[in-house]
Amino acid sequence: MSAMSKEQRSHGRTTVRLLSLDRMIREGRCLSAGQAANELGDEFGKLSARTVARDIALLRDQHRAPIEYDARQRRYIYTNKSFALPAMQMTEGELVAIFLAERLMHQYRGAPFEQHLRTAFQKIVDYLPEQVSVDFSSFDQHYSFEIGPTSEVAPEVFDAINRAASERLTVEIRYYSQSRDEETERSIDPYLLHNHRGEWYVVAYDHWRKSERDFHLGRIRSFRVTEDHFPKPRFDREAYLKSGFEMFRGGEEHLVEIEFDAYQARWIRERKEWHDGEEREDLPGGGLLLRMKLAGLEAVKRFVMQYGAHAKVRSPEVLREMIEQELLQMLRNYGITPPSAGSDQPPEPEERQL
Repeated sequence: MSAMSKEQRSHGRTTVRLLSLDRMIREGRCLSAGQAANELGDEFGKLSARTVARDIALLRDQHRAPIEYDARQRRYIYTNKSFALPAMQMTEGELVAIFLAERLMHQYRGAPFEQHLRTAFQKIVDYLPEQVSVDFSSFDQHYSFEIGPTSEVAPEVFDAINRAASERLTVEIRYYSQSRDEETERSIDPYLLHNHRGEWYVVAYDHWRKSERDFHLGRIRSFRVTEDHFPKPRFDREAYLKSGFEMFRGGEEHLVEIEFDAYQARWIRERKEWHDGEEREDLPGGGLLLRMKLAGLEAVKRFVMQYGAHAKVRSPEVLREMIEQELLQMLRNYGITPPSAGSDQPPEPEERQL
């Protein structure tokens, strides 16, 4: 990181901290530099009374804030209540970003943390100077959103797992597994809350399986946060998330090679990345070879099959066999007899009784 970027980052943190301190003074909550440091520490990390004292001096000297300590009220006050911090200069792009954030919140309507999002967004809006007026209706004419459906997660489940991950507490859950269509009792140590395409998962150590597993928060039927603390895990989040494809992982790791023809390759190239650590090779005629090292071949099978005849698996052989079996079963589903091994004849429709 360059010296300039560090300076800009420090300046930004100071500005946000001054805004919070300004609010505390207006609300009569700034009793002393030490007390303010403790309260602001929840938001900005550990702060010293000396840092807050410097911030108060900065407000007074640089921003000409009429601050004084009122001994009778035992707190800092503004002697001129009409004082306002200088207006922040905002570009049109920044205003659009605020609009988009507000609209994207609709994606999480009914989500367990919806109220937290709205509270946080309102704080951002409250920090805008009075001179800035945002007309969201004018932006509405130029933007639209189509968000796919997501599963429902109970707010109490989200909050409990979040607290358990933060405090490193073991959680006892009753979990529904879709693949086995059954509920099981598990004890888990939550490591990471992970959102994948709008769906919330917790990556946790599963005491039953003796390894890390992904648990969909919407499939936790009941829970109990215990008082048992687990040690800080030696968990490499990047390596773990990279080990699978979509939310499928586990099993042997394979080098997957998928060949796309020239037609489909145009769309594959559009996306910056399909998997962390992937490699791409341009093929003669405009095709593309995608290489990925991962486990979770079931998800890769579904990924390949959505492109039909425009995609072909080169390796591993086990993935080719999985797709072959899926195609044969699809033929049977449509009343078509699969060709016998080594036959060049197209499959014949089965006779079906009407």
